[in-house]
Amino acid sequence: MTKPAAPQSPRDTVIVPADTAPFRKFIDSTTMLTIGRFAWPVVMGLLGYLGAVQLNDLKEGQKNGLSELRDGQRQVWAQVSKMTDAQAATNIVQGGLVAMVNGAVKQLDRLQLQVDGLQKH
Repeated sequence: MTKPAAPQSPRDTVIVPADTAPFRKFIDSTTMLTIGRFAWPVVMGLLGYLGAVQLNDLKEGQKNGLSELRDGQRQVWAQVSKMTDAQAATNIVQGGLVAMVNGAVKQLDRLQLQVDGLQKH
């Protein structure tokens, strides 16, 4: 013989253990109700406080990181400024040297013309 199928309960039905179940007695005890009412909110508050402290430490670390980044940028721009000044000085010296070389080339051309104009013996 086959055993008849147990009736199916609706989907949103909550199955509650019997009053004589050992775990049910523990849950319904005054101790568990006291823990649930007073101790659990304290534990949750403490966890929230510790999380906030760690978050503040993280924010402080981020602030320190940003200040280090700013200091690094200042140092980079100071070096870039020094490099730009050195490049400008080099360009000025180079421009002066080019002018001197061009003047010397013109003088050599004039001397060459004068030498070419001399009579040969």
